[in-house]
Amino acid sequence: MTVPVALALGFMLLGAAWIVRASPARAQTPPTCAVGTSACQQALLWVDKGSGAAVAKVLIPGDNTETNHNDALECHGPAAGKCYLAFGSSGLGVLETAQANSCNPTPSANVAKLGGTGSRFDAIALANGTLYGIVGTQFGKVDTSNGAFTPIGTMGSASGMTVGGTNSLVLAMAWDATAGNFLVSVDQAHGGAASKLVRIDLSTGHVVTGAFGGSDLQTVSADAGRSQASGIVFVGSTLYAAVSAGDTGGHLETLNASMGALTDIGVFGAEIPKVRSLTADASGQLYGLTGSAGGFVSPIPCPSSPTPSPSTPTPTPSSPTPTPSVTSPGGTPTPSPSVSVGATTFTRTPTPGTSVLGASQTRRSALPVTGSNALPLVLFAGMCYVFGAVALKVASKRRGVALDSKEDASE
Repeated sequence: MTVPVALALGFMLLGAAWIVRASPARAQTPPTCAVGTSACQQALLWVDKGSGAAVAKVLIPGDNTETNHNDALECHGPAAGKCYLAFGSSGLGVLETAQANSCNPTPSANVAKLGGTGSRFDAIALANGTLYGIVGTQFGKVDTSNGAFTPIGTMGSASGMTVGGTNSLVLAMAWDATAGNFLVSVDQAHGGAASKLVRIDLSTGHVVTGAFGGSDLQTVSADAGRSQASGIVFVGSTLYAAVSAGDTGGHLETLNASMGALTDIGVFGAEIPKVRSLTADASGQLYGLTGSAGGFVSPIPCPSSPTPSPSTPTPTPSSPTPTPSVTSPGGTPTPSPSVSVGATTFTRTPTPGTSVLGASQTRRSALPVTGSNALPLVLFAGMCYVFGAVALKVASKRRGVALDSKEDASE
């Protein structure tokens, strides 16, 4: 290596090391949508029936006031990818298909208001293609074109309890096709006591007397302190319930309506204290609505995009043992090995997309973020620089000695 080349290489490597150290790889912090702010208030949850966990979360409009808080959801209609939403005092709305893979900065775009201002629906549910709702103590039909509520009748009392009254607010209703009536969950003492179950006659809107072995109502038996059934829905013959202890400790459970017995499935999530409404679509997929009357909501992170695990098959070369071909004595054996190595294929298989209400939840690949260690590069550059300097000095001395010799000879 010549002196100029060594010096140039040293300067180049020092410059490269400086660039590497000046531009480290950076990992972006995932955004967080705070449910409870003016932009993002409540959330629609995709609930797994096997574990109870909310596996996807979609922000929807609504705030923590009584007039604008969403109380009920019905995803059996109006169509695939859409749900009816009880939109506070604004009556009824249709929740459009929502994206689950991002925080929507304008969540109001996801809901089309149908109308029915002044009708605050405590619960809504479909039965035989007709949407029914409960407003206070009244049971009736809901016009899905304009949200208008037509009362059928006052629900009345059950064993002295006024259904829909101040201390016995209706939390949820579910159509029981087997019984041919609506099962209704009624709050007690604003979550301070176990919920009561009653049945409502479809044609009259009244409480079905003696529906529970001669009793008008059934008390929900507490499971680990949880006895407030804020959401109920039938999927086939199974009754699922969103159960909490007041406004905390939300779990998905199955509920035996005739006995009031709960069987725990699992927690919705540490950041989800309560599910206000529970519903399902035509396929049986469960959906929940966060929050409670008055807006007890909690920050919910945006769905993350996990790094996919690449599938890297181990190459398996085919290396057969060479088989020499031996001729007659005196001849030269000629080995004829045949070695073949198959091509190795590396396939990255991302996690499949997830669909929430018919929308695709895209899982994008994310390369791991790693830092860069420039120390070896710096040391090598320094060595080249020193070598070049020493070589230059030695060369200068030799040149000086040669010149002195020539001068002595000329004298």
